[in-house]
Amino acid sequence: MYQAEAGTRIFSEGPARVTIILDVTPFGSALLIVRDPLGVDRAYVDEQSPGIARLVDFFMPTDEDYTILVRNAQNMQVDYTLTVQDPLTPPPP
Repeated sequence: MYQAEAGTRIFSEGPARVTIILDVTPFGSALLIVRDPLGVDRAYVDEQSPGIARLVDFFMPTDEDYTILVRNAQNMQVDYTLTVQDPLTPPPP
């Protein structure tokens, strides 16, 4: 079970179609998991090498809490940068 800690972020700005970018460079592999308000895993991205993983155009249909989890394969926290973008909004310069 995952707890609300440093590797957990809550997104509640829906309904929204978002792109989630996980940058673990140069720290290694990571897992990105998105859970819906009922706790069901709705998306899973496994980045096996240092780099950037993307979950593109993911639809969150409500304004309820979606949990974004970041872990490594051993279920430990990793250093990372996580960005959630509305695809209709250009990224900051």
